[in-house]
Formats: sequence, C-alpha cells, structure tokens
Amino acid sequence: MQNVALFVGRKGVGKGELVSKTFDVDVHRTQYNISQCSHLSLSLDYEPVSWYHKTLYYDFVAKLWIHNSDEDDALLDPFNVQADNFKGIVDCLVFVFDPFDFKSSMEFDQWCDFATKNEVPLKLCVANPTKPSAAGAPDYRVKLMHFDQVCQSAGWELVDMTKMYEPASLVYPSRQLVIKREEIDPEVGLNNYLHIILAFEQNFWSYMYSVYRPKTFGQHFLNPGIHVTNERLGTWIRNDAIEKMQFNILGISSKNLAACLYATGKVDYSEYEQDWDNLVSQFDDGEIMDLYLELFPEGDSYTVVNSPMESIDNVVYQLRRIHNQLSHLPDVERRIQAAKFAVAYSFNQD
Repeated sequence: MQNVALFVGRKGVGKGELVSKTFDVDVHRTQYNISQCSHLSLSLDYEPVSWYHKTLYYDFVAKLWIHNSDEDDALLDPFNVQADNFKGIVDCLVFVFDPFDFKSSMEFDQWCDFATKNEVPLKLCVANPTKPSAAGAPDYRVKLMHFDQVCQSAGWELVDMTKMYEPASLVYPSRQLVIKREEIDPEVGLNNYLHIILAFEQNFWSYMYSVYRPKTFGQHFLNPGIHVTNERLGTWIRNDAIEKMQFNILGISSKNLAACLYATGKVDYSEYEQDWDNLVSQFDDGEIMDLYLELFPEGDSYTVVNSPMESIDNVVYQLRRIHNQLSHLPDVERRIQAAKFAVAYSFNQD
C-alpha cells in the first residue's frame, strides 16, 4: 500500500464534500471494505478515490479513504489490536469536525493515540462548518483558538475552513473563496482548500518520483523516475534557483547586477563600463566558488528554502541582504565586493 490519506470524523461533518472540493474528484457514497490481510480490515463509507498530482519536480498518486467514526468506532478501542496494524499503510490522517458543533470533535484525542501508535507522518485537523446556525455564537472562535493550541501540542496542523466564508455574507457556504494571491501571507499560510493541497504536496509520500523536464531557460534538466528524498529535492530546487537567476538569461548582466549592489542611491549602470574585464580578471576562482556556495547552499530542501515556490523569493532576499551588507563598506571595497558577488551569481559549474 502506498500514499494513503485516511479521512475520519463523525457522520455529517462533510468529509465527502471536503474531499470532492479539495481534490476536484468525484466521490461515491457506498459501503466499502478494505482488506489488506487477515489481520487488517477497514470499513469505508465512500469508494476509495485515487488522486494524481504533479508538481514541477515530482508526481505521485494518493489514495483517499473516507471513514465514518464515532464513540463506538472499533479503531478507537484501546483493546482492539487491529487498530495498531496501520503503521506503514496510512501516510496521512485527516480528522474532520464541525466547529459549530464541538461534540463532533470529541474523538480527537483517541485519533491522536491512533496516529501515534501507527506513526502517521502527516496529521491534519480540519474545522469544516456544515451549517451557519451557530455562526454568531460568541464562544465558537474562542473554542477554535483553544483547539488550535491543542492541535499544535499534539503535533497536528489545524485547517480553519470557517475562513472560507465571507464574514458579511448571509448565504452559507459562500461560493467565493479567499484565494487572492496578493493577499496571501506565506508566514501565515492558507486557510482554505489550498492549505490542504500544500500540506499534501510538502509531505514526502512513500512513493514519489521525479518527472521529466528538458533543460530550458530558467529550468534545470531533470531525469524522470528518481525517488524523491529531502536532499534530492533540495538539490533540484537549488538548481532551478541558479538557472532562473542566471542574469544574462533574464536580460540582467553581471555588470549591471554589480552596479545595483554597489549603488547606495540611484543605480548608475555605467559604473563598471571602463574597467569591468580588468577587474574581473583579478578575482580568484576559489573565492568566487566560495561565494557561489554561500548564495546557493548545498543541503536538503529545508535548509535551501521553505518550499519550492519560495526558491526565487529566497534568492531575491539574498540579494537584498548582500546589498545591505555592502552599503556599510568603504567605497572602493564596496565596489570590488559588489563585482565579486555579481560574478558569483552568474558562475557556472558546468
């Protein structure tokens, strides 16, 4: 079994609709029994769904299982040894509850135990409103904030779907989702369906392989079929960042970049016109390589960038940081160091 996401929660909390809207798939309600072997079986309330997903770097197929749960669920029985047999089978556990009916969250602690015993790597808790009747209740937000703290202490990530709705809307649920990219704060994250998708993307599934990509402007060549690891993904992100920031490709030469890094006010792009070749010829290749590795560090994806989407933002941040550092140097030294960093950015290892 590979890449299984198990959605659990009480009947009526909207698990099927959540799966359908999040992954843009059809779900069919029917009794379905999963039997992996003689000591493991699971009853589902929908047919299992296969979700194919492809990113810039890899693709994978996830199996989505939807299971109705309540206080009598056999999987939550501490004396049921079968409940301990999901290790290595369930890669993601999604607990769904209605924030306007906190009784629907009563089994959360038991599912925490299930996740711990079976070493589930990705755990999401989704507050999924199904009706507006309690939207004006003064205490639901306080309860949700407390539940968020409980999730964090237990190693779960809370996805607050109440923020999907327009606050002033009288119609529930609203069809207008809060997905305006200019309003997205990467430090806060996305409180909508995309939040779940991103969590799935960033979890390293059991079977995730690289996709084929030809070498083009701003895109490094990638062979297909390579099993993804943190280190490999970090290298691919790093390579793309290098490709995309080759300033001669993007129309910004090393000479002009040096002028930008050197300037303390308005940029004078003719600053290095007279002596650029002579200046660069004096640079030590080893020193340039050291600067190159500082700008594009080796390592896994977590030390390179927080996510693949941030690779270019990370490089831009580096440029701003370097510019700020150079601004404190004496004029002559600042001019030389600016040129060195610009050359390092365009340095090609091939």
